[in-house]
Amino acid sequence: MNNERPLTLITGASGKTGSRLAAQLQKHKYPVRLAGRKQFSSVDSRGDYVYFDWYDPGTYGAALKHVTQIYLVVPGPHRQTIADSGKIYSATGEGKIGFVSADDIAAVAFHTLTDAVPHNTDHIITGPDSLSYAEVAETVSELWNQPIQHESISEEILRNQMVEAGMPEEYATLLAGLDTFIKEQGSEDQVTDTVQRITGNPPLSLHSFFSAQTNTQLHE
Repeated sequence: MNNERPLTLITGASGKTGSRLAAQLQKHKYPVRLAGRKQFSSVDSRGDYVYFDWYDPGTYGAALKHVTQIYLVVPGPHRQTIADSGKIYSATGEGKIGFVSADDIAAVAFHTLTDAVPHNTDHIITGPDSLSYAEVAETVSELWNQPIQHESISEEILRNQMVEAGMPEEYATLLAGLDTFIKEQGSEDQVTDTVQRITGNPPLSLHSFFSAQTNTQLHE
């Protein structure tokens, strides 16, 4: 173990932000432990991997051994699901969210974990625009040249869908409830300067993100 730099546990290590953060830390020679529900094999291992499941306390010990800092993530909407179904399901109604790219989240996380002076604060990370899911669907439809619709559903239906997909009921209830807060209280309708202030670079807009994704597909 590297005794000069802190060991960081990255949960959801195979996910969008976790994998990006791990790559940045490893590039700068910071030790990381990659944790997730995927059973990593020796073939694809490039570092310290460990199986971790929030709902199995028996996995906590190995994951936390010698760890001094942790990057925690929660699951988000799956791009492929949207492309396949042509729909975005949520219980947010017309509520708006400051959508932020995985790269920007990882960049802020990297500075938070490695800056010489501890941040000692909660960072609210957003993109440059606050948008409703209907506006997101309109943007994606235009860029993908494919009809994408936002289907507004109730909190109960959303919770049941997540449970049917395999998510524990307690966690599904929590996530579905967050959608209701967005709808009724506007809890995520905000734009911050966190990305620019912490990383020195402007945040990527949702339009730019999907535009880049579209151009990548066209050249594959």
